[in-house]
Amino acid sequence: MASEGGDSVKRLQSDLLDMMKNVTVDSSVSACPVTNMLEWIGTIRGGKGTVYDGKEYKLTLEFPSAYPHKPPVVKFKTPCYHPNVDQHGNICLDILKFTRKN
Repeated sequence: MASEGGDSVKRLQSDLLDMMKNVTVDSSVSACPVTNMLEWIGTIRGGKGTVYDGKEYKLTLEFPSAYPHKPPVVKFKTPCYHPNVDQHGNICLDILKFTRKN
């Protein structure tokens, strides 16, 4: 029997390699594991010419052992004024609550 999260860890390793291959100096999004492959920290830099220009936002990404069949929990650590982000950094979009139906 595979260890819990083994398949998700393999998938995340593959996702990380793909992301590293496609990074450019102009990339406005980055992410990497912190203490293990299921806990990541991400960074989003505000787009040029937007109200977020010059700002940098840190996020946490917690991947469940059932990833990619269940989505990660993503939360802003840096305060962000946006209609889809609550005062605790939670992203409020129904698409992030997607679950597969049989």
